[in-house]
Amino acid sequence: MHVAGTLAGVGIAAYALASRRPALLVAALAAGYAPAWLSHLLIERNRPETFREPLLSLQADFAMVAHALRGTLGRELDGALGKAGSAAGIGPADDYCTIR
Repeated sequence: MHVAGTLAGVGIAAYALASRRPALLVAALAAGYAPAWLSHLLIERNRPETFREPLLSLQADFAMVAHALRGTLGRELDGALGKAGSAAGIGPADDYCTIR
């Protein structure tokens, strides 16, 4: 959900800038953040860092998209979460962590 939202937000923002329609930037923010916030609420069951660390949160979203597009997201999560991630069922063993 994070990756899809970030890609949708970037696409809408690019269109808004190319078509000189700045009002669409609001839609880009909504498309980017709504899926991520829903993911935090319904799946991850934690609080997003968007308001406490907005720039770091955005940087992390772009890093996650880059890993997903390269097919290295599962490996990155496994390295970041270690055994705790594996025990929680998060990591490269999970097919949903890698885009094929």
